[in-house]
Amino acid sequence: MRNIVIIHFMPLELYPPIQNFIRFLEKKPVDKQVYILSTENPSRGINEFVSHSPHIKIIRLGKPEKKSNALTRTVNYAVFYVGCLWKLITKKPITVLYFETMSSFPAYIYIKGSSIQR
Repeated sequence: MRNIVIIHFMPLELYPPIQNFIRFLEKKPVDKQVYILSTENPSRGINEFVSHSPHIKIIRLGKPEKKSNALTRTVNYAVFYVGCLWKLITKKPITVLYFETMSSFPAYIYIKGSSIQR
């Protein structure tokens, strides 16, 4: 089974367009495993977004906090980027989608690294 990885740095709960896209994917019959890499839901009283499909797995890496200090933010970025890159390397997806500029770094490194290996 070939994998698809979607990278979305900001929490899914705060962005209805990515939620709509995930719901769209849930309704499609696919033979692929979809991994969605995002950050944890900030504790603002918003329910955590979950997928109801067995072929879609949401993986949370890091927890962005607006009021955190620079060191904590840097550590959270590093956790997210290294975690995403590790998931990309281990899952070997055929398709990588990213939705914001913040999400592009691990996808870029993965694509450049995999093109060197070919």
